Formats: sequence, structure tokens, C-alpha cells
Amino acid sequence: MIQNLEIRKQGEGYVILEQAGSNYHADQTVHEAANRADAEAWLAEQGAAPEDIARALDDAGETARVLIEINGDYSEAEGFPRVS
Repeated sequence: MIQNLEIRKQGEGYVILEQAGSNYHADQTVHEAANRADAEAWLAEQGAAPEDIARALDDAGETARVLIEINGDYSEAEGFPRVS
């Protein structure tokens, strides 16, 4: 499963959204990070590579939004356990 995430910088923190649905672009907030360390930790937990996280968060400070794809595990909602 690929997670399509959008990162937006808000003040000192970050809002991370996930694209929901396949035919229409609708974003759902999946995490609100109070600071960069929180955003880094959450994205790493989702399976993002450290260099991708650093680049995405750097870019989020310079542009309105940043998109990142993470090759994730099966979702619990699909009836599969999450693999760590």
C-alpha cells in the first residue's frame, strides 16, 4: 500500500494530510505535529526514509505544500495486521 501524504507547515508545526479516495482528491488530516521533531518521528514511524523526511520538511518551509509517497504496510482497516 502506498500512502500519499501532503505536508503543510503551519507556524512552528506541520499538518500532515493523506489523500482519501481514488476518483476525487479529498484530504484528511492524519497527524498534526507541534514541531519538526514530532513530524520527523511520525513520518519515520510510517516508514518514510530519513533523507525523504528531511527533504520534505525542508521543502515544506519554502512552499505552500509538499507531497511525499511512503511505501507502507497493509492497513488494519483492510483486515491485515500492521507489520513493523
